[in-house]
Amino acid sequence: MLEDGERVTPNRAPTVRDLLRHTAGLTYGFFGDSAVDKLYVKTGILANSNDTATFLRKLGSLPLAYQPGEKWVYSISVDVQGALIEEVSGQSLDRFLKEKILEPLGMHDTGFHVPDEKRNRFASLYAKGQIAMENNEESDYRFPPRFFSGGGGMVSTALDYAKFLQMLINGGELSGIRLLKEETVQNMTRNHLEGSAFPIGINDTRDGFGFGLGFNIVTAKSDYDKDARVGEYGWGGMASTHFWVSPEDELAVITMEQTIPYTWNLERSIKGLVYEAIIE
Repeated sequence: MLEDGERVTPNRAPTVRDLLRHTAGLTYGFFGDSAVDKLYVKTGILANSNDTATFLRKLGSLPLAYQPGEKWVYSISVDVQGALIEEVSGQSLDRFLKEKILEPLGMHDTGFHVPDEKRNRFASLYAKGQIAMENNEESDYRFPPRFFSGGGGMVSTALDYAKFLQMLINGGELSGIRLLKEETVQNMTRNHLEGSAFPIGINDTRDGFGFGLGFNIVTAKSDYDKDARVGEYGWGGMASTHFWVSPEDELAVITMEQTIPYTWNLERSIKGLVYEAIIE
């Protein structure tokens, strides 16, 4: 890692748990302006990596942004998880996900690209002012990528993703098929950070929120997301796609706005209404 512009050896190596909770010392580059963030941007670690080997080689040349376990920083750690899966399983990430998750759950419209026969169902991506940024006839998702990004790059449908979330609500099982142990789901969906707040970006802290193993966790009522319930977990995607799960209510909600830059508009506008509609 860098200290005063000099590379120093971190206090310890990052762990898999660090990767899962974004405390591994990694970053994305474009959410910050530190010296390490600037190195990430200059290297083009994701944009210019055509395969997993190139991605790892570039990452290995970069210093850590902070001491592992020191703080939460949203990062490429999920891409590292994808590379780790490939190494342990001996399969490409797309093949592993298809065999171990997508096919068992019946998620037939989920993958890293959109086949020609399904392209007419692929939604366009919009910018502010309803300006189309990408349509189904021009999208890069027409073709399989060479680098299967664990942190982003898959496409899906609300129905497919609902199956995945129902599996989590059921404690790791769907339609008689068990993917995870119940205690694994419980561990994934509890707060793994100290305290009850974590930073999501520059000058932006989520009071009343923690982070589990892949999800933000509501730890207390707060003004940041006033309609959220304690114990709720969820996350979102770059195109303003969101999901949240309330285990207490056995409820999962998915919104897919397809707009950039990222906004909370749809989730925040319906969350209170959804909870008010629940009949106790």
